Amino acid sequence: MEINPFHNGHEYFLSQIPKGENDILVAVISSTIMQRGEFSVLNKHDKAEILLNNNVDIVIELPAVFSNQGGLFFAKSAIEHLKELNVTDLYFGSETSNLEGLLDHI
Repeated sequence: MEINPFHNGHEYFLSQIPKGENDILVAVISSTIMQRGEFSVLNKHDKAEILLNNNVDIVIELPAVFSNQGGLFFAKSAIEHLKELNVTDLYFGSETSNLEGLLDHI
């Protein structure tokens, strides 16, 4: 997640993620430098605090070397980090509804 800045859409998205009693919600955030080299209006500590107050249990930072690339590289890198944590389910936002096209890139 970039949450630059955090808005009602992010809040709604996080509130809609089904979370069982033993589930842990992990968010991967961009660093202070985001996709395509933009600087974030929020620092990573503020982003983490906001997410922890909105249904997220663990926040991990995607290192800038990964997060300041384009969306595809950002997503692939985030997924690789989540695999290392044995995360089994993904919830994400996208600018396309073509799920098959997205899955072709994983």
